Amino acid sequence: MSAQAAPGSALLPGIDQALGDDPDPAPLSATGPIVRAGEVYEWLAARPYCHDQRGCVGPSSCPGILVPPGQEPPQGVTLSVAAAACHLAVYTLRTGSIEATAPDGACVYVPRKAAKLLGLNEMQALGLLFTPSTTTAMGRLAHLARR
Repeated sequence: MSAQAAPGSALLPGIDQALGDDPDPAPLSATGPIVRAGEVYEWLAARPYCHDQRGCVGPSSCPGILVPPGQEPPQGVTLSVAAAACHLAVYTLRTGSIEATAPDGACVYVPRKAAKLLGLNEMQALGLLFTPSTTTAMGRLAHLARR
């Protein structure tokens, strides 16, 4: 019996790891992680002015600005790939924070939730979600989305 590679496994090899069991309030797509990665890629590509990998939700110098789901981030607010994935999955974000709030009020750790939403294993999450380079992150996200 052969093992199947996880979506995006060409990014970085790694050991699969469960990344949490909090429920998704509204999955990005019913067809799977590859489409989710494509949706995040398209959303960020259309808004290069608000994509920055140097922080989860920036600017950290202005903490507490809310980014409600379904709304454009306020001018000057930036989102990482992880934050964008959570934003598109109806989580409320806050500048200067690495936590997001679900519609039911539950708080989740943004990188962990994004890894789950994008179907990433631990090494893939490290390679995509924690790279400080916006260009590298977009390239890896495009690869994950099979573009």
